[in-house]
Amino acid sequence: MAVFYAAAVALVIAWLGVGTLARRGQLGRGRCAGVLAAWGVPLLVAPPLFSRDVYSYMAQGLLADRGLDPYVHGPAALGHGYLLASVATPWRATPAPYGPLFIGMARLASDVFGRSIALEVTVFRLIALLGVILLIVCLPRLARRSGAEPDIALWLAVLSPLALFSFVASGHNDALMVGLMAVGLTLLLGGRTAWALGFMSLAGTVKVSAFAGVVLVAVFVWRSESPGLRFRRLPGWAAAVAAPIVGTTLLSGEGWGWLTPKVLQVPGHLLLGYAPAPAVGLTIFHGLHLVGVHLARSTVVTAAEASFALLGLVLAALLARGARDRDGIVLSLGFLMLALVLAGPSLWPWYLTWSVTILAITRYQGSRILVGGAVLTPFLVAPAGTPILRGPDYVVVAGLVVAGAVWAWRARPWRALEVAAIA
Repeated sequence: MAVFYAAAVALVIAWLGVGTLARRGQLGRGRCAGVLAAWGVPLLVAPPLFSRDVYSYMAQGLLADRGLDPYVHGPAALGHGYLLASVATPWRATPAPYGPLFIGMARLASDVFGRSIALEVTVFRLIALLGVILLIVCLPRLARRSGAEPDIALWLAVLSPLALFSFVASGHNDALMVGLMAVGLTLLLGGRTAWALGFMSLAGTVKVSAFAGVVLVAVFVWRSESPGLRFRRLPGWAAAVAAPIVGTTLLSGEGWGWLTPKVLQVPGHLLLGYAPAPAVGLTIFHGLHLVGVHLARSTVVTAAEASFALLGLVLAALLARGARDRDGIVLSLGFLMLALVLAGPSLWPWYLTWSVTILAITRYQGSRILVGGAVLTPFLVAPAGTPILRGPDYVVVAGLVVAGAVWAWRARPWRALEVAAIA
């Protein structure tokens, strides 16, 4: 373990060194791809690190390949075996929380490569690398249009420890989701509205979290058109959003179970004390017990999660109002994806790639908080994928949440977002 973390520190130092090239404008797509290959190939052929979700992907693909509905059955329906033993215990009985595009890919991978667990792990990593390639292609162009530095965008979103460990080492499908979202943003800034909505919707068929981007882009598109053109173009916009959803659902053959409440609630099944909402809920619960107020833990935590979800909706509405131009939509989308994670019931490091990737193409790309998050957040979990923060650590997280709320109230960072409702 000491050798492993020493190697991780060496990688962080190397990444900071490459950052000097990025700041000089000497990174570029070609050199970025070369560094990614040098650092990524060892991770590509190694066992999965920092997460065992790739085994869940394999199990869900095998369920679909055997004719079982992955939106109804968990990996436990496969019976005992090496694959079920590889799936993290909390997810063995839960259905797949992913969209039909990704489940279709998982089914194909299981059908073609299912006889070799090592080969199938590599296949899922290659699927994630497809999303990384989309980022390498799109991010420099997006950064230029947003007035940011293209090389720093690549450095943050593609080469950072957060990206390497989440996309390559873990093989998370978040890479494909954010890659498709980057394509959608590129098309939006290029004036191809319908195609932009289509790719954003396609990202949602990988992970439903991307539909928050669909809503934000749809609001922006609606407000940017004149009243006379809105209703004339509305059928085309609706078709662009619906086509990927209907098409991938029908082609996958798994039905519409991926949009049911049971499936959408899967990420919150595991109580993570370092996620803001559960941390605050657990702190309040124990604080009430100290003063003699005895309420059920589930009641207090659920109330805290509901409060955070409501706050997230308010922030989403404010960010939508602030997306008044093509620069504003990128900034608002980045903070919306961050709010979606921080206000949710669960927080895993790879969730933060959603916002880091988008904020990397904005004027916030030089933020120390953004750079620090790209370095430190991967290590919130151990190499085997288990959370580092446990037990009473939720008190520390709750304290950080309170400190962050006080800072936000006093500094009012939303003014920089040019949100019309508050500015």
